[in-house]
Amino acid sequence: MAEVMQMPQGFMAVAKSCLDEDYFLDIRLVTAHVVHQFLRIAGNILTDEERSDLVKNLRKRMDDSNDNVRIGILPAIIAFFTTMPSSFNDFEVTNSFNHN
Repeated sequence: MAEVMQMPQGFMAVAKSCLDEDYFLDIRLVTAHVVHQFLRIAGNILTDEERSDLVKNLRKRMDDSNDNVRIGILPAIIAFFTTMPSSFNDFEVTNSFNHN
């Protein structure tokens, strides 16, 4: 998995770009699955900066116009928080999914 993180363009940059896609539904659905699997396998190697950047895209997909995308991103969000180290303390991340 370390090889994936060392790709020249970077896996996270590509994944965030695909999660940011607003027009093509299939790209958002597949990317939600890929990000979930990535986080499940290697979420614990993310840097704090990568984790802080990723949460914005996960949050955006929670507000997606399509129900399938909103449901499809949930496993990735669960993996995100499951693999988050206890030492990680980013106010935006830990409070990002609070709807008041």
